[in-house]
Amino acid sequence: MNLPEAFKEQIKDILSEVEISLFVDALESEKPTSIRINPIKSKSLPDLKKIPWCETGFYLPERKKFTFDPLFHAGTYYVQEAGSMLIEQALKQHADLNEPLKVLDLCASPGGKSTHLLSLISDESILVSNEVIGTRIAALEQNLIKWGTSNFIITQNDPEAFSDFSESFNVIVIDAPCSGEGMFRKHDHASDEWSEGNVSLCAARQQRILESAWPALKENGLLLYSTCTYNLNENEKNIRQFLNENEGESTPLILDESWKIKSSFFESVHGYRMMPHLTDSEGFFLTVIRKKESQNNRRNKPTIKTKDHLDWKKFITHSENFSGIEFKNQQYIFPKSGIDFLDVCLKELYVKYFGTEIGELKGKDFIPAEALALSNHLNQEAFEISEVNQENALRYLQRDSIVSTNPATGIQLVTFENYPLGFIKNIGNRSNNLFPKNWRILSKQV
Repeated sequence: MNLPEAFKEQIKDILSEVEISLFVDALESEKPTSIRINPIKSKSLPDLKKIPWCETGFYLPERKKFTFDPLFHAGTYYVQEAGSMLIEQALKQHADLNEPLKVLDLCASPGGKSTHLLSLISDESILVSNEVIGTRIAALEQNLIKWGTSNFIITQNDPEAFSDFSESFNVIVIDAPCSGEGMFRKHDHASDEWSEGNVSLCAARQQRILESAWPALKENGLLLYSTCTYNLNENEKNIRQFLNENEGESTPLILDESWKIKSSFFESVHGYRMMPHLTDSEGFFLTVIRKKESQNNRRNKPTIKTKDHLDWKKFITHSENFSGIEFKNQQYIFPKSGIDFLDVCLKELYVKYFGTEIGELKGKDFIPAEALALSNHLNQEAFEISEVNQENALRYLQRDSIVSTNPATGIQLVTFENYPLGFIKNIGNRSNNLFPKNWRILSKQV
């Protein structure tokens, strides 16, 4: 790997000469593949090597073609870099996860940290997943829908929009856009695109994001700041500058020494790095800040007007915990405990999706949404079921026509190994595939 000379000089800030040699060798080695299972849909995988800092994280012995695994599309697991899963330790050590929390994932796409957060917080908690770049929203939406929870809101706003959300969130996660040094092994072009100028540009952008998010954090709330880069300018020095101008304190983590996570203490800033020569991961940096002061500027929370245009309660288990809401001519549900906050978001942010989409009425016909099939709250007894094998599961995910295994006509739930994949409308000798067009697998397995 041809590393830029300026980068080699910069890495000396955090590594010794001996470590640099090991670090460069690690960048030439094969990168590890890791997944995090969905604890609601899946079970522990005892045959796989565990990621020690994440209860639901595992290493795979080799990378597989996830596109052609129906269980991936069913939302039973998420493919995620192991280092990124360290946020679990920050939350478990410094947040009360049994309490109803409001959490903001400010730079959320494609959804790795958001799905992780949804697995950690309670059902009464609400996650706002924000992504400013429009072309990245579709991936975020798809991944969160697959995860199957209903307690999230997807927004597309510049971080500055949240500066008016005075003291609304208990936890804010900022996985900041960065120079991508930690991706040198993962993406061949990453080292070619690196420059000192880009590092400075990223650091300035990160400061703006931090300043925008800070007013939205509650007193004693946690801000988790992370990057996939190594340098001090985008990490410790950036946080030091931020803390010099704001009332917060860097909060340490207690980590097992056997994990070989490289810790730092730079002028009052506690930092934690995943380094590829020490851990089975790519580059990742994490620091935790606790907010000290209160701005005492609470917002009024009007009540949303709920509206039902179809009888959704029969499709959902524990329907008493949800409210029905009509949004963009579709029927959605959202936890009753978060309705007031959803109302605020709908009024003040550009909301792309929330809760679980149930479907719509076309004439007298009910057309169920894909999100209903993938929901952890789905009442499967409300539908006829067509269980398919691997071949037909892939045909379904490619949006090809499949022959139902159930002779009943009408809407059927397609399952693979008892995991829902979506819906078909069986009309006897053939069926109409209701899998979303923009989700379909475009390639063929070879």
